[in-house]
Amino acid sequence: DLECLIREDDPDQDFFLNVTHVQLHRRARAFTKLRKLILSDGKESNFSDQSCGNILLPLAMHPVYEIKSKSEEAYVVEAIATIGEIAKKLPWGKYNGTLQTLLNNLTRYPDQERFLIATMCAIIDAFHFDVDTGNSSDDSGTAATD
Repeated sequence: DLECLIREDDPDQDFFLNVTHVQLHRRARAFTKLRKLILSDGKESNFSDQSCGNILLPLAMHPVYEIKSKSEEAYVVEAIATIGEIAKKLPWGKYNGTLQTLLNNLTRYPDQERFLIATMCAIIDAFHFDVDTGNSSDDSGTAATD
């Protein structure tokens, strides 16, 4: 299901070549392309849970932990936006685990605190699970008066 990210005919459009490229703008452009593919929600971008959680998410998380200079900020911001889109496709276990990992890593990576918090916000904004409180609207304050 990741075939749509590979472009042998045009290396400039190949996600995997660009995400590992030495130039920052090419890496940022790779994340932009991935994010737009996920947003398009078409047949060509129907990534499996395993692909999203085990391949795409770690690739997008890497810049958050590895930022070393101000010149890399645009690249990291694009990675964070991509993480937010990937999070919309994650199952609950991976979604929750990713948030827990980020929370636990706040103290381990104090220099990246700003980016870790931005990543958590992007993931929380991508919350897509049905929340059932257990209360139905029928029994809200209606008691039998016999």
